[in-house]
Amino acid sequence: MRKEIENLLASDKTAYEIAQATGMSPSNITDLRVGKRKLDNVTLANAEKLYDYQVNSSLRTEEGEAIE
Repeated sequence: MRKEIENLLASDKTAYEIAQATGMSPSNITDLRVGKRKLDNVTLANAEKLYDYQVNSSLRTEEGEAIE
């Protein structure tokens, strides 16, 4: 789970885009990215949201449609 979240935070997706999809605030995403906030201190609920977003957004067909 940690590796997937780290990959998401290192991706080119904007903090706003991640925030819209997860319900987290863009500032929390930015704080995680720059190291102001540690991933170890994220709630389990937020970690699950970030993980689910990363896993589901990486499951795309060549046409760009989500796999259900």
